[in-house]
Amino acid sequence: MWVSVGKSRKYILNKQNKRHIPRSLGVDGFLNLLNKKNCRYVVIRWFDELPKIEYGEDIDILVHDDDAEVVDKILVRSTRKGTIPCGLYSVSGLSSYAYRGIAYYPPYIAE
Repeated sequence: MWVSVGKSRKYILNKQNKRHIPRSLGVDGFLNLLNKKNCRYVVIRWFDELPKIEYGEDIDILVHDDDAEVVDKILVRSTRKGTIPCGLYSVSGLSSYAYRGIAYYPPYIAE
């Protein structure tokens, strides 16, 4: 999501909904942990390539509102080398799980 800053009309990337999978966990470990904790989630796109992720790419995940706190406890905000970025979205568009301030999908579809 891009945000206009001041009169200069500069645009910066708003990374409010970006979290990272810890390097020690990896993609497989992260998804296995979500399953173990019975989280309701969907990998939105390029799921057929998982656990392989191209360098510089991220994983976009739609999470049930009730499971957002569980996901937050697993992921980190650090961008240290080796972490895997995740774009997170929730069914209702919770504040740090929203796309441009709203739900990524209409909630009745996301549900």
